[in-house]
Amino acid sequence: MRKRAAFAPGARQRKLTTTIQEGLTLNFSYRKASRTTGMLFVFKNMKPYLLLDIDGVLVIVPSWQRPELLEDGFMAFQKKAAANLVRLLSLAAMQPVLVSSHRHHYTAEEWRLLFANREIYLPSIVLIETGAFPGIPSRKMEIETWANKNPGANFMLIDDDSSLQALHPALKSRWVQTLPLKGFDDEAFGKAMRLLDLA
Repeated sequence: MRKRAAFAPGARQRKLTTTIQEGLTLNFSYRKASRTTGMLFVFKNMKPYLLLDIDGVLVIVPSWQRPELLEDGFMAFQKKAAANLVRLLSLAAMQPVLVSSHRHHYTAEEWRLLFANREIYLPSIVLIETGAFPGIPSRKMEIETWANKNPGANFMLIDDDSSLQALHPALKSRWVQTLPLKGFDDEAFGKAMRLLDLA
């Protein structure tokens, strides 16, 4: 039986402050990590965050194909991707944070029910808060802004957005990249497990 992840076991910690772009400074606590992770962020006294996208992660539908809708009016999740997410959350206690552009369509409680309708039972889910941007921000901008608002936060990001390739390395190291037509498949699940040091 696998042990439950405890993102930040007792270890030497130091502070890393790095400027990603003008006016945006990130402050992280981190420890020297194991052979697989490179760097583990430390978040004290609270659950780590799971920053979660939907399209290309849980919903895998080619652009030319009409998505299947469930009775609640939202798209069905791909079964393998949903099962892998359930497995991940059973091994590591994390606070899901929805980063999908769909997040604006429902309240957090409505999202929790939508996930439950797809057999993913979450005690709670929150919607990412990034503040106001002129125009439409890229996912990279949203993640950087969220990280700046949550200094020291321990997190994992599961997303297929290509703009994340340009993330600062300290953030990019926490990214599990999915492929739009594969989603959160076994390969992506394996990377998430390695980040949790459970592989």
